[in-house]
Amino acid sequence: MLDPPPCIIARHQLEDAWRCKLEKSFERYQAAAAQLKGLLRAQRSGQAPAPDGLLVHARRRESEALEEYRRMLQIFADLTMDGRIPPEHFESLAREDRNG
Repeated sequence: MLDPPPCIIARHQLEDAWRCKLEKSFERYQAAAAQLKGLLRAQRSGQAPAPDGLLVHARRRESEALEEYRRMLQIFADLTMDGRIPPEHFESLAREDRNG
């Protein structure tokens, strides 16, 4: 049986790397959403209110994590469905070249 060409192997490695980034961004979103949900649940149950700014910070963190997850999802979809290599990949290659 013939080995797949290097370009196919490279594409699979690239997809695997971005799948990992996608999964990590989803985990960060889930953690941020769980923290926000816990704060809101505690507030509704009559427990002591969260310190000023904590709820605002948790909402911002959840929103930012969701935005990053959406971005990663779009990049991964573009890569796997259309074969578009994300610009971040080329930027990381350029950094590696500069750093030797």
